[in-house]
Amino acid sequence: MATSKNRTGNKITKNGLTLHLDFNDENCITLGTSSQDPIDLADNYTTNLHGGANWEYKDGIGSYYFDDSDDYVEITNFVVDDASNTYEFWVYPAALSGWETIWDSGNERPLIGNYGSGPLRVYPDGDSGAVLQTGKWQHVVVAFASDDNYDVWLDGVKKGDAIDYSSAQRTGTFTAWLGGDNGAETFNGHIAIMRHYNRQLNGNEVRRNYNAERERFTSGRNNIFLGSGGTLNINGTSDATVSGGYGIVNNDGYFDTIHIRECCICRIIIIPNSVYWI
Repeated sequence: MATSKNRTGNKITKNGLTLHLDFNDENCITLGTSSQDPIDLADNYTTNLHGGANWEYKDGIGSYYFDDSDDYVEITNFVVDDASNTYEFWVYPAALSGWETIWDSGNERPLIGNYGSGPLRVYPDGDSGAVLQTGKWQHVVVAFASDDNYDVWLDGVKKGDAIDYSSAQRTGTFTAWLGGDNGAETFNGHIAIMRHYNRQLNGNEVRRNYNAERERFTSGRNNIFLGSGGTLNINGTSDATVSGGYGIVNNDGYFDTIHIRECCICRIIIIPNSVYWI
């Protein structure tokens, strides 16, 4: 399987990228066209729309809206070589009631989605540690090292670590579905981006993709993220650290308030609910 070509964004991870759908990109979809089969930006697959999936803007972002009624984007002749895979999405749930399918590999191995307002599931597994919310854009990554080991990320934060999958992923060439399951268990909301990698992305790569696109999806939030190992990431640049400042950090790693005097290399001191750097 060929990996990413030149039509993918410059800032995202390219290594192992086999499928890339971005519904805000004119190379993928003619913006403003309600029902057009999107083009894979990695140039590997053809897609087909089914049911009532329609392109529309959500918060100024091009997306496909799935109305929870037998609609999905079909990816034909989708290839999964082995058990090392990453599935990545930007999603906006309008409601969480019953099965809300984000991705189905054709036989639910895996099916990635929600059952009601409970945690995100990598079916047939239960709680992944990640909980989606309605009415906001969220970045979801499920990264398999093998059938015995997968991680789940939500908005750049690892929520599930080295989970042992209770089944085996489907491999080979088959039809897969985005936003539905070829039946009634369709997503209710918007999907703007979907990517598949034929390997497991590591934490730095997940955060790189998240940081590359979060401004588009999280307008109004501070674009300052505290990465692992005490690294302060400003607008996705891990070496852009600060001196002579202080900030209050939320549980999700975002600062409520931030005071910066100057930029330099610094040491960060972390105490409960606060981050100081000197």
